[in-house]
Amino acid sequence: KAIDRATASADRLLFICAQRETEKDEITAADIYTVGTVARIKQVTQLPGGTLRVLAEGVYRARARSVQFESGYYYAVTDEIVSVHGDEVLEEAYFRTAREMVRDVLLADGKIGKDILAQLEACSDPDAYIDMTVAAMRVRLEVKQELLEEESVIERLKRFERCLNDELEIAKIEKKIASAVRQNIDRSQKDYFLREQMKAIREELGEADDEDENGSYYILREEEDENGGDPMLAEVEDEDLLDELAAVFEQHFSEMYDDEEEDEADENEDK
Repeated sequence: KAIDRATASADRLLFICAQRETEKDEITAADIYTVGTVARIKQVTQLPGGTLRVLAEGVYRARARSVQFESGYYYAVTDEIVSVHGDEVLEEAYFRTAREMVRDVLLADGKIGKDILAQLEACSDPDAYIDMTVAAMRVRLEVKQELLEEESVIERLKRFERCLNDELEIAKIEKKIASAVRQNIDRSQKDYFLREQMKAIREELGEADDEDENGSYYILREEEDENGGDPMLAEVEDEDLLDELAAVFEQHFSEMYDDEEEDEADENEDK
């Protein structure tokens, strides 16, 4: 109903604000943040199941003086929040620092669209820059709300930089976790590959699989016992066996490729 009333008006303006506890279904005026954004509705699309998709463009930040329930929707009387500028040099210094940090965050994240990146590069207004960046980042609702409510541009930039620092640290931890998981997966794949190679070699040689009931493997090593006897069948740990097999495979394939190259060179000389 609120959307219907807004689209029916000449300016098509709508006051958009966040809910304090998103899991609550039945809300009152006290459950709504009083600071939000006045936006102009650009498009409304009816989806299956009675859901509406609304495309709106933010016009300015606003604070609700009063919120009341009226005809099935909440109606608010709002005042525009006017940004308070401080020392120009200090503000520019914070803004430049913030832009550099944003580049680092976007480089670490890599999930921001090219159109957003182009808009950020062209933006010279600190308030608009903060709004666009935070909207494109995965930032907690509480942090977004704090940035939205701050009127001082310098204080807003300070809060923004603290937010960027947190995002950089989170990105580093996520990268470290992903790397550890990837290494574990790679190691498991390597172990499986080497075990399958070992079985295939034994089958080619017509030998039985030297795996006991406990899953331990045995390998014939060129070692002599204490009395100088024949090489002995020694039990080894899985890790030792796999590493030894990996080295054998690497040497075998390297020698095979070297022989092929020598044969090819000899053929070329004969020609």
